[in-house]
Amino acid sequence: MRFENESSDQWSEEDISKSPVEINHLAQNLVDSFSSRLENYNIRVETDLPMVTADVFPTVIHRAVANLLENAIDSMPTGGELLVTLVDCRHQWELEIADTCSKHVQPRQGFVAESEPVRMQPMQNQRKLEVANSAAMIHGGQVQTWECPQGGTANVLVIPRFALRNAT
Repeated sequence: MRFENESSDQWSEEDISKSPVEINHLAQNLVDSFSSRLENYNIRVETDLPMVTADVFPTVIHRAVANLLENAIDSMPTGGELLVTLVDCRHQWELEIADTCSKHVQPRQGFVAESEPVRMQPMQNQRKLEVANSAAMIHGGQVQTWECPQGGTANVLVIPRFALRNAT
């Protein structure tokens, strides 16, 4: 399953149709769909996916999460850990996909102190991040990219609840 070649700025009318989605199930199903690739790359997976239901554009969110997962997997070709965490906040929900990055992969350039969010920087999987960010923006959200103190990167899909009520 590869999504990086999809257009991030042209969503079909069918894609832009809101419905309630259990984000936790969507994320878990996507993680499960990558199971053989995760096993082949020797990537250990941890998930923390409490139930979160949101009125979203399902196809668009699916593409965003799939691209973020692929980005993380691609950064660990010789193994590592993948952490997928869902947080339900009062005004937004956040899906974090963090990787430990393989030791032989060069550190990603352009990151600032670990406590500051960074803008998306040119990197190997920039196209996947662009698709995910475009999907987030359609929902009034964004993808935040963080450098992890232990190494690797966390990409966080942040979707505000107020924007979902107003999205058309």
